[in-house]
Order: sequence, then C-alpha cells, then structure tokens
Amino acid sequence: MALDPAQADFSRLLQAHGLRAERLRAIRKEFASPIHFLRGNHEDFQYLSELPREPGGTAKVDDFDLLRYVPDGAVLEAGGLRIAFLGGIETDETGSRSIDTHAYEKLMDMGPGSLDILATHDPPHGVGVGYRGRVAGSRLVTALIEHTQPPLHISGHVHHLNGCGATDVLGRGASMA
Repeated sequence: MALDPAQADFSRLLQAHGLRAERLRAIRKEFASPIHFLRGNHEDFQYLSELPREPGGTAKVDDFDLLRYVPDGAVLEAGGLRIAFLGGIETDETGSRSIDTHAYEKLMDMGPGSLDILATHDPPHGVGVGYRGRVAGSRLVTALIEHTQPPLHISGHVHHLNGCGATDVLGRGASMA
C-alpha cells in the first residue's frame, strides 16, 4: 500500500531543526495553549500509550509543546468549560482501535449536565450512510451523549460518499456540497 506523503509530516515535526524549528516556535507563540487531540483508529497506539503524562493528564508530544495527546476518559477544564475525550471506534471485537471500555464507563458514570463538551473520534449512530450503505456511527457514543447530555458534541471519523457517481442507499446521486 502506498503511503500518503502527508503521513511523514508528523515525523518532520518531531525531528524539526533549523528554519522549520524556528517556524514551529513562532506558530506556537500564536496560540494561547497547545492543540489537544484524541486518538482515532489508525494511530501508533503504542507510541501514544508510552508518552509521559503531565499532571493534568495530557501528554506533551513535541519539543515545541504545539501538540498534546489527551487520553481516553480524560476530562479537561478550559475557559470554564469541562471537556471530555473518548477516542477510538466502536468495533465488534475489542482491540487497540476500539473505544476503551474503562474510559467509556468512567464517562458514563458522570451525570447529566456534568460536561460542557464531549469530544469523540467516532460520531453518534445514525450520523449518515457510509460505505456499502451501512448506517454510520457508534451506538455507544449515542448512549453517552443521551446520558451526559452535553450542550456540544464534536466528533470525527465520518465516512460519506460524495463526488461524481456517488449515490446514497436509495440510488440517488449525492450532492457535492
């Protein structure tokens, strides 16, 4: 399988020196805080698990403190908001790509109204129709949203068909919006 050239960008960040390092330091000065991210389903899971955790639970990823990894189940406070994080995807068999059941249960133990923002990798079930006509999204994430009732949910991992020739499950042409 051919690699996407952008896949090497992360290693260029970690090994930055000279002009690239200067630019990264300048970029970091423009942000009030590092960029926080959660895991998806194609990361180097061992690398992320071995990063040393800071007192707040996040892990500094690079020497510029530009990126911070937020582990599953973490709840951070920023700007007076409580933000919960849950990475991975719902799978039939538990694995490194899967939603962490312990982190999920920890978040499910939180009551309604206890979160301002829920950030997940997997979207809620029913978000759309993906490849092969399957309904996309996670029933676990849906249950977590329904239980904690955050005013805002943010997710990634949305597969949808678009472009010329794309059709929905009814065979109609999809828009290019």
